[in-house]
Amino acid sequence: MFKIQRYDTEQESRQETGNELLTKINERVQLKRKRTKRAKIEQATEQIENSKEKEHEPQDREKNKKKEKNEQSISLQKLNKNEQDIKDIKKLPEESNLQLYLDKNSEENNVLHAFPEFEKSEQTQQEIATTKLLGIPNWLVHPIIIDPEFTQPIDHFSLGLSAQLIKRCKTLGIHECFAVQAAVIPILTRFKSLSEVHTSPGDICVSAPTGSGKTLAYVLPIIEILSNRIVTRLRALVVLPTRDLVNQVKEIFEIFCKGTSLKVGTVTGQQAFIHEQEQLVGNFQDNLSGGISKVDILIATPGRLIEHISTTKNFTLQHLRFLVIDEADRLLNQSYQDWLTHILRPIQLGISNQIKKEHFGIKFDSFETPISDAVSSIVLENFISVPKTDISEPKISMIQKLLFSATLTRNPAKISSLRLVNPQYISVQIFETNENEANQIKYTLPSSLKEFMIVTTSSMKPLVVLNLLHNLNISSALCFTKSVDSAHRLSKLIQLFEELYQQRNNSHSLIAVAEYSSDLSLEKRKTILKKFKRGEIKLLISSDLIARGIDLDLVDTVINYDVPVYMKKYVHRVGRTARAGRKGYAYSLIESQEANHFKDMLVKAGHWNKIENIKINSTTLEPLKETYKESLNALKDYMTNLRSSVAKYQKNISDSMEIITSQD
Repeated sequence: MFKIQRYDTEQESRQETGNELLTKINERVQLKRKRTKRAKIEQATEQIENSKEKEHEPQDREKNKKKEKNEQSISLQKLNKNEQDIKDIKKLPEESNLQLYLDKNSEENNVLHAFPEFEKSEQTQQEIATTKLLGIPNWLVHPIIIDPEFTQPIDHFSLGLSAQLIKRCKTLGIHECFAVQAAVIPILTRFKSLSEVHTSPGDICVSAPTGSGKTLAYVLPIIEILSNRIVTRLRALVVLPTRDLVNQVKEIFEIFCKGTSLKVGTVTGQQAFIHEQEQLVGNFQDNLSGGISKVDILIATPGRLIEHISTTKNFTLQHLRFLVIDEADRLLNQSYQDWLTHILRPIQLGISNQIKKEHFGIKFDSFETPISDAVSSIVLENFISVPKTDISEPKISMIQKLLFSATLTRNPAKISSLRLVNPQYISVQIFETNENEANQIKYTLPSSLKEFMIVTTSSMKPLVVLNLLHNLNISSALCFTKSVDSAHRLSKLIQLFEELYQQRNNSHSLIAVAEYSSDLSLEKRKTILKKFKRGEIKLLISSDLIARGIDLDLVDTVINYDVPVYMKKYVHRVGRTARAGRKGYAYSLIESQEANHFKDMLVKAGHWNKIENIKINSTTLEPLKETYKESLNALKDYMTNLRSSVAKYQKNISDSMEIITSQD
């Protein structure tokens, strides 16, 4: 409103002073005429003197005269044009004559416009692209681009790792860092202090292809910094979406924590709540202002973590140094009990004293001084009125938030909910430009991954999977389906096929197949993963339960039995192979009605040119068809018997309920 009002006021003032400015312009034109005449006289004088001295050069003199005449005529033309402009100005309405003259005069004489704020400069292609991303923070629009092929020796000085941790890495066969690790580790190890509270270390958001080493990018610097601690406090919290991922990350932390006194704990709901409380804070009964912790690093799922924040006595996040949100996109999409708000509230500065007193259980003596000295210094500052001087600096939270994902969200609302402080966005991607879209960042997958698509029918897809297993020498494969039911039926069909095929061909070695789904217990899933990692299972069929985060080193092939609808899901699926620089292959089975959508999805992501369309020769399928038909019939019999068994079971339960009801 202020700008509009100011604009109207300036317009009125311009109209009122138009005549005065016009008078000034006339005076300037007359002054310019006088200067032009004076210049003519001086030029004429110089010409006379030069003619006397250079009478022996008549040809040059004639050329100079012609040149002078041309210059004089140009000057007279400009003067005449200025006089004509003045006459035209007087004929125009008073409110517009000044602006028109200034525009003409500026074009001719290359002077500044009278009102430059009205000009609309042409936007560059990059500015136009940025404008389209309205609402997205500038730091997210302009990430730090890291080449996926970039590596760094593990003992390079820029990483800031100690000799002990470097030796541990080399013992485990790690001699160089991948791109994401080389970019993130130096930023984190730059601030090694646990108590410095006057400088914010800044939060980090990382987007990198699956299998690029994101976990080690935060595991190594956290261990490096926390290994210097004296008292055990909860200083690193890692939040993950599933129990399987929690167990995997815990194993990695424990491997690299060997040789230090750091303690790692987990809370996932897998164990009894009381048992988890004992592992976290012990059985200490008194309320402690600064809390207590038996672990330095806690890895948790969000639901169980909220329960401990709300009900576990002496469990506190006030000493936290790192908050890691791994698989950030998936976690931010979860709204279970508003988990993010519950985690951020205890570590956020600026909330009321009453809330803090209730949460931390601060005890005061008669002089209103906190009794416990274990309370975080930043928390104490909210309760003690310390006199401020001119050189006093406000204390700043040292909590550093780290977000990791293969496909980082750009939703402004979700980004705002994280309350990031001085964030940096690191993207391990190839920066490409397109004729249609300037500076467009494409989805990036490992360069060692080769991708293929096979267009087929729904009834032929199982046979295509069997062909890949039998004819491509696949040693370890993941097959993704759209549902648990689909995974179960496909797994059973391939098992039946292998049994029948081995009966027909005694020389054929049985291909071990297993189903991995949420219907299985956690212990069963652990057993299946261990067998798969050891190579005892050749094909693992799963829904998207295993598409994110789980690190399976030996996977050389990924099969998209059911094509993913979204590009993010495709990226997470095929990212299960070609990890850590190894070669990998991805095959997507596309039904004819899905082909257009699949192509459009990849074109929009700038990934269409990375996929090769292959056709399977029917002759290669012939040896498998007869056994395949028999296995289909066997599957029908199996499903029929299964349904009848379920029906009998349900009938028995119903009869039992009726008997109980009649007895009541």
